[in-house]
Amino acid sequence: MGQKKDSKSEKGVLETIREVNRKDRMKRISSESERIKKAAHEKDLADEAYRKELQKDKIELIKIKQGIKEEDEIKQDETKYTFLQKVGAFFYCNKPMVITASFFIFLAGFLIYDLARKDRPDVTAMIITSDENMETCYENIASVVDEYIVDVNENGEIHSTMYYLPFGEDIDPYTLQASSTKLFAFMQDGETMLVIASDEVEDYVFPEKTLENLEELYPDNEHIKGHGFYFAGTKFAEEIGYEGELPDDVYIGIRKVSKGARYREKMQKNYDHAKAVLDGIIDRYS
Repeated sequence: MGQKKDSKSEKGVLETIREVNRKDRMKRISSESERIKKAAHEKDLADEAYRKELQKDKIELIKIKQGIKEEDEIKQDETKYTFLQKVGAFFYCNKPMVITASFFIFLAGFLIYDLARKDRPDVTAMIITSDENMETCYENIASVVDEYIVDVNENGEIHSTMYYLPFGEDIDPYTLQASSTKLFAFMQDGETMLVIASDEVEDYVFPEKTLENLEELYPDNEHIKGHGFYFAGTKFAEEIGYEGELPDDVYIGIRKVSKGARYREKMQKNYDHAKAVLDGIIDRYS
């Protein structure tokens, strides 16, 4: 009987020990689990803080790229500067723009100055011929024309300008090309209306299409034939200082006003002034 009681008592003690051990183990497991949960929570909080800080940095970077400043930064920048400091800062920060603007201002000033000094004749004329002697006489021809013009551009001066355009079989190709370009340009605007030419350049001028029929404007004038007043038999060569004998086919004419030209009004005005000059020259040498 005593042995059975001891056996039962021993089993009770073992069960008690096992229960205590089990409870301790469960306590340790529970404690370890809480520790792991707490560590995981703290890690989540740290990760969240890191993400927020990273997002803040990204926003700041975007602001910097877009030139946006925080209010405290703006307040710090609200330093009062003198006018000279502001001007100096502007030029320093905008050097490329200032240099470019200065160049265009200089260019505009130069063009305005050049335009103000540019020769502004009241009447212009083309001298279209292969005769080099006519080129040496262009200033004397201008003097004759000046006697019949008025101050068209109202600049206080009265003078004309002659443009010599050499054409003909003996003219070198480069000069001929340059003359052709100038002639085309003159024929495309409404400025130069008077033409002094010779029959040899008919293929360049096309007088039947470009010049007025003077027989209709000045009937019964013995020096007029078709589109030109011919200087042969007049004092024209003598008065302009022409060396030698002036060819019989040299004449003066006036361009037609182009009906469809966009500059018709200007061309008509220049035609009227040129016509007054032509009237005086025809009356002078008839």
